[in-house]
Amino acid sequence: PENAPRGRVSAAAWVDGSGKFWLFGGTNYDYWVKLNDLWRWDGVYWTWMSGSTRFNESGVYGTLGVSAPGNVPGARYGSSSWTDLNGNLWLSGGNGGLNDLWRWDGTNWAWMSGTAALNQPGVYGDLGVPSPANTPGGRSEAASWADAQGRFWLFGGNGRDSTSARGTLRDLWAYEPPSCSPPVATITA
Repeated sequence: PENAPRGRVSAAAWVDGSGKFWLFGGTNYDYWVKLNDLWRWDGVYWTWMSGSTRFNESGVYGTLGVSAPGNVPGARYGSSSWTDLNGNLWLSGGNGGLNDLWRWDGTNWAWMSGTAALNQPGVYGDLGVPSPANTPGGRSEAASWADAQGRFWLFGGNGRDSTSARGTLRDLWAYEPPSCSPPVATITA
């Protein structure tokens, strides 16, 4: 009963398949304190699941696509979040400069795409053609959703385009996790 996350704004949130509420990161009111703690609310109690109790912690990326106990996203706010068809939680970007993509499988984090570096430009590729090289630029406060087939969609936000220019974006991206079918193209505008 004494467990509780600290107050915050611009945190990522999910509801899993069993109705539990999840909360990750965020910042305080003046945006200098960033958090990377992951909490689960079961309807009665909070449980601290991952991350640090300290502020402004760097991420531990590990090996791309591999879940591991030591992996954890760095502190951030303004991330986009989804829940996939298998109940995994997904976290994308934040702070206006991150373009990393993470998956929480209920036990461990896996870094799935993007980089650890800030302020990365987008790699757009050809319109409507999926490619592992395509990556949204670093961004925060983007609109996001998951469709009925399990694809993740990301629109706009505040961040970087393909030229590293910072501003309000109007690009649309689709990400297909490995468990999704049929394939979808990455779309940009």
